[in-house]
Amino acid sequence: MEQTERNKIKQRNIAIRRLLQVLALLVIAAVWWVGLRPISLNRQLDAVCRVEAVMCYALPLENGDTLHISVRDRRLTDDNGDPVRPDTVRQNGMFVSGVGHVVTSTALFRGAPDSIADDSLRTLLWVERQRLAVLSAQKAEAVKELDYYARTHTVTDDGYNEVMTYKDATDRQSHLVDSLLALVTAVLEKGESALEARLCYSLNVTATVPVVLADGITPTQTRTCQSAAVRLARRADLLLLQTLNSDLPPSGTYFQLWHTDVAPAGRLLLASLTDSMLPDALPLDSAFFLSPSHVEGGAVTDRRGQLLALRTASRDVPLSEVRTLCTDVVGGLQWWTQNARVALKRIFLPPSDDNAAAPDSVAHSSRNVSRRHHLGDFYATYHTADSAYCGRVVDGLPEGFGTMTYADGASFTGLWRAGRREGYGELCDSLGRRISGIWQADTLSSGRLVNDTTVYEGDLDLQFRPHGEGCYRDSEGTYYQGEWTQGRRHGFGFAVGDNKMVRAGIWKNDAFVGEQMIYTADRVYGIDISRYQHEIGRRKYSIEWSKVRITKLGAANATRVRGQQDYPVSFVYIKASQGTTIRNRYYAADVAACRKRGIHVGAYHFFSTKRDGLAQAKYFMKMAAPRTGDLPPVLDVEPSDAQIKAMGGSAAMFREIIKWMRYVRQQCGTDPVLYVSQSFVNKYMSHAPEELSRYQVWIARYGEYKPYVHLLYWQLSPRGRVAGIKGDVDINVYNGNKEDFRQYVSTHGVKR
Repeated sequence: MEQTERNKIKQRNIAIRRLLQVLALLVIAAVWWVGLRPISLNRQLDAVCRVEAVMCYALPLENGDTLHISVRDRRLTDDNGDPVRPDTVRQNGMFVSGVGHVVTSTALFRGAPDSIADDSLRTLLWVERQRLAVLSAQKAEAVKELDYYARTHTVTDDGYNEVMTYKDATDRQSHLVDSLLALVTAVLEKGESALEARLCYSLNVTATVPVVLADGITPTQTRTCQSAAVRLARRADLLLLQTLNSDLPPSGTYFQLWHTDVAPAGRLLLASLTDSMLPDALPLDSAFFLSPSHVEGGAVTDRRGQLLALRTASRDVPLSEVRTLCTDVVGGLQWWTQNARVALKRIFLPPSDDNAAAPDSVAHSSRNVSRRHHLGDFYATYHTADSAYCGRVVDGLPEGFGTMTYADGASFTGLWRAGRREGYGELCDSLGRRISGIWQADTLSSGRLVNDTTVYEGDLDLQFRPHGEGCYRDSEGTYYQGEWTQGRRHGFGFAVGDNKMVRAGIWKNDAFVGEQMIYTADRVYGIDISRYQHEIGRRKYSIEWSKVRITKLGAANATRVRGQQDYPVSFVYIKASQGTTIRNRYYAADVAACRKRGIHVGAYHFFSTKRDGLAQAKYFMKMAAPRTGDLPPVLDVEPSDAQIKAMGGSAAMFREIIKWMRYVRQQCGTDPVLYVSQSFVNKYMSHAPEELSRYQVWIARYGEYKPYVHLLYWQLSPRGRVAGIKGDVDINVYNGNKEDFRQYVSTHGVKR
């Protein structure tokens, strides 16, 4: 009886052990089935991701400042003088574990070392100091011209807001460049010891996954799942990262590392070719048309999606090296345990497919997978009479991502739809230009055009020439923003740089025509008169100074007037003398009338090419008798080419002009003003002695365009109308606002 009981207990224990063994086998089988078995090629694509690195070098200084250095070009600022922006690099990566491990290539860091040591860093700073010195000079010149523009313009002027926005940016850039130049100079001259710049970076992993419809088959929309990551190891050509949430995207998967990496025939490349498309599979021998930037970090697999290697620009890193990196860093047992735990979790707590609730975009095209482990035939290469195409094809037409090479040597790489360029792409044309942007129906109406020395962003015509609105910058620092026609500046726009003052106005055929002013009551207007305002023919007239107001600027400027033409006369210049023998008999009475009524008044002298400059100056001072507080005297220079030649040429003319200016400045205690025409400026002023550049100028240019020169006054019309004065009158406008004019009069008026 007792023996029988023992036998029953023994049999029961054997049955329990067998049951436990069966359960263990079932668990192992389940773990293998969920976590280790080969899955469909279509699902393996969900193990492909995009990896992004945002990085720069940081150099801490002894004074507490930090210099940030670009990884790409080792600079402290960009070409514009803006702060260096962290370099952003995106490439393929692949999940290799259920806890968020990602493997990609070291190209993510552009081959940059983790630090730059002292000697290399000092060489870098010496080069940067030279570049920053040149850039500082360019910015200083631009700031000077933009400050002048700001002093002489108001919000009523065309393009004022755009120029001021550019001015604010330029001021910031100039300040930054000067500060960096001072810091770099101090570092190099003080000889700080043990300089070292460390690579600073942040990492993100983004998976683009399909949103599955209710039928569970058709991926028509996508969703992006992003997670920050940390770098675990960097070895040879490989980087090992891990997401901070230590998890996969919803419904995501990962590549298995525990199988042979013997390469069978017909290998595939699994890669996310662009940021906006789902990862795709294509025959490895069809990937030759892709640039390294498109396939870097992609997964080389067999036709079932089993991982064989990681694609890099230099070589395909075999699975064995990937596996060794992961197990060395994490540990083989820990790696297996982590993934086994994830597999069990997926058996009993399968992840919810919550990505269907919030799609981000419509998928550009379906994946290149026909059945579970079969590749589709969407990728092809074909030739036409004038082009060759390699990439995705649907119904015999480019569809998706691909490259077209044309007979003239140009090539386009980007997205296609029904045989037309549709979406983002870049065209490298036969002229060496790179033209990129969003294409629609095979047309790029606006985009970015880059060549060796210039960058343009804006509207384009069918020949990819600037056409419409756009911004242009060249390597010399010249900037233009405005209208274009067939590749030329044409219409309204403003330019800064090229060692010229701000050109804000009308352009025709790439040449600046001039600025068109808008005339309002806010401007400062004045007149200049002589005996011709008193004598018209044989009749003589007096001026009714109590009625004097400007009622007409001139026909050429009528279309630019805003409001009624009824402006006060803020200043009057009166001719006092000419040569050494001619005087204006009405001068004294007119000056007295202006002073009595509080009108700012000044005197001018008409220059003679036949008289000594000093003698003319003495005669002028005698006839004009300027008083303290009067406007600065003016020398009116209007010789013909023949008169200049007769007096000995421009050098002789300038010699006599300088004599007049020196004497009058000495007698009056202020700089006199030089009155000339725009044509005189264009023809002669570039040959003037440096001394003459200290004097401000009054330019006569009749018509709609303001003179293109630094000026004090502009005589815009000889046929204006003024109440209280008979006949035509010269109309002038001060180059600045009313407050600026008051300051000018108080600081530059006659002192003695």
